[in-house]
Amino acid sequence: MKLFGAFKHESTLEAACKDLQQERTIFWKRCCRLESALKALKKRANDKAKMRPTLFKMTYKGVYTVQACSLARMMVTTGTAEAKVGGALQEIGRILGIKIKWKMSKRTVQRTVLESGVAADIQLAYEMAKAESKSK
Repeated sequence: MKLFGAFKHESTLEAACKDLQQERTIFWKRCCRLESALKALKKRANDKAKMRPTLFKMTYKGVYTVQACSLARMMVTTGTAEAKVGGALQEIGRILGIKIKWKMSKRTVQRTVLESGVAADIQLAYEMAKAESKSK
């Protein structure tokens, strides 16, 4: 009878060993898939980094883009002198590895700031005209 119990115990050990081997195989395959996925992700990130533009065009058909004007306005509101904004934009671009072809002039920076002020006034007047009066 003891012998029969030993055989029973041995079969459960063999089943447990077989289960462990299957789990080990599953984990090994997962690791291989993760390694290949990580390799593909690194390659995609590297390719995307190489594809970024190295030339930032501040103008489109001779007119400064909205992004360039908003950068100039932001720099003026943070305290950069209007005459220094164009050179500062070029220097920032150079540090980031982006070539900026044209330098924005002092007068252009003044115009962008003025345009934003006028646009804000128009928007304020529109909002005031649209709002219902609270006082009579």
